[in-house]
Amino acid sequence: MVINCINKCEGCHHAELYSNILLTGGPTSEPQLKERLQKDVQ
Repeated sequence: MVINCINKCEGCHHAELYSNILLTGGPTSEPQLKERLQKDVQ
């Protein structure tokens, strides 16, 4: 979902948006979340 939202923005903003991702809430405590997001974002 994060990638889909960023991709809807103009390409010149992608780097800034990717560098400012902030995760909060209960689902952020899922095991392997960091690894899954890193894989998706790369």
